[in-house]
Amino acid sequence: MNYKIFTYCAFVFLWISNLTFGQSDEPCTASALSVSTTCSFNTFTTAGATGTLGAPAPGCANYVSGDVWFTATVPASGHLIVDCNAGVITDGGMAIYTGSCNALTLVECNDDGSANGLMPLIDNTTLTPGATVWIRFWEYGDDNPGTFDICVYDGNPSVSGPCAGGAGGNDCSQMQAICTDNTYCYTAGIGSTASTGNNYGCLLTQPNPSWYFFEISTAGNLIFDMAAGSDIDFAVWGPYANTAAATAACGALPAPIDCSFSTAPTEQVNLTGVNVGEIYVLVVTNYANVVQDITLNAATGNTAATNCAIVNPTACAADAGSW
Repeated sequence: MNYKIFTYCAFVFLWISNLTFGQSDEPCTASALSVSTTCSFNTFTTAGATGTLGAPAPGCANYVSGDVWFTATVPASGHLIVDCNAGVITDGGMAIYTGSCNALTLVECNDDGSANGLMPLIDNTTLTPGATVWIRFWEYGDDNPGTFDICVYDGNPSVSGPCAGGAGGNDCSQMQAICTDNTYCYTAGIGSTASTGNNYGCLLTQPNPSWYFFEISTAGNLIFDMAAGSDIDFAVWGPYANTAAATAACGALPAPIDCSFSTAPTEQVNLTGVNVGEIYVLVVTNYANVVQDITLNAATGNTAATNCAIVNPTACAADAGSW
């Protein structure tokens, strides 16, 4: 009796330890994946999966058969990332579709985009917030079926809906008011070009710039973070006595007093000893060239404040130019 109980318990333990989530190999019965703010992998398998008839061919990663299907809802940011990790499968392919399960339209296919070996990754910013996407996964060549990991997450979780800060100016002379109150966010530039004649300091390139100015309302050290979903950079000039003086400097701005050209989606502005009434010019470049919004928050060590009364908030859907 004791031997039988031990054998049964050992069997249950092994079954649970190798448990994978269920999925479907047809789009109309696809398994729904939750969209998180970061990647959190779940394990699935292609074992026993068959090919799908009627769906457009994915067009990459040597699709033969043995696909499995998932769905996900596009987040408010419109920026959806689907990543995969190896299990038994070490070389996979993936495609995303829109439409309906019986009438799918191919959006994108990927083979080896992930940092995880030969696994796929799709990073898409062109999708409609709230829409359903179908995710198709298969093993490259369908000659080694088995387990794999997949996650779906929001590429820009800071954008949770309408944004009230306003768009920056496309040119230095059109700079718009900005403040570091975190109830405001601002749209990154798309399609704009940098004003000529200025010294951009560390900014070796200046793609898709948005121009702003801010006014100091409390003296001290001004330290604030700017956060977006993808790579942004910045430069700051000043101080100027008023906005007229700041605008007059456009086209001949000197070396910036703070500047960053990192690959990160977050940047920190750090200005020491600012005084009440001073005006500073800020340019934020959208190096990633994607639709995204930028949020500002006071950082650790900040003792100054900016004037939010000069900001003119207007309704903003979370995409560039919608103001």
